[in-house]
Amino acid sequence: MDWLNDSALPIGFLMFFGMVYAFVKKRTGHKLASRAFPALAERLGLEYTPSRYRAGIGTLRGSIDGYRVFVDPDDQRKVTLYFESAPPILLKNYTQNQRPPAGLERLYSGDRRFDAYFKTRYADAALAERIRDFKQWASLLQFVDQELRRELQQFNVSESGITLVLDFGNPPHIPAGVVEKLLSTLVSFAKVIEPRRV
Repeated sequence: MDWLNDSALPIGFLMFFGMVYAFVKKRTGHKLASRAFPALAERLGLEYTPSRYRAGIGTLRGSIDGYRVFVDPDDQRKVTLYFESAPPILLKNYTQNQRPPAGLERLYSGDRRFDAYFKTRYADAALAERIRDFKQWASLLQFVDQELRRELQQFNVSESGITLVLDFGNPPHIPAGVVEKLLSTLVSFAKVIEPRRV
């Protein structure tokens, strides 16, 4: 039992088992997502298209509360909600060092969490006022900011829609539970930016 006293060996075992655990967890997440997507599509009233890849998950597309959505966990690893009226807005969760788009001005929402989260923020005056009037940004951003902090690569809002790019590891996947919560969050977000009658 002298090998237990050698501190390098137990640490090596811990590192090895930690690596094995992470590998198994990613594989399990992918398998669970591939089984759950058809049921999620049915529950949300979306169209499920199986992947063209043997190990792929497939895509979801359709409409939720009047907003077109598309989920691609395989190729692009993104969740997208499309706008119809091209609202004059540009939000990004990273700094974009370019001039503001024509007709847009720097946006200050009046919500510290919103302004801290979106490093690039531009909108026209009317939309900026609507964003300032909305007081629940903290609760809307809570799921994305707290539960997806490591996995979320990009959160972009532009005139074409809202796009989130996520990375849950390889093989590529986005858990069905995350997709369901994200779609609900994106629809709530869109109702402020592009209100619509259903």
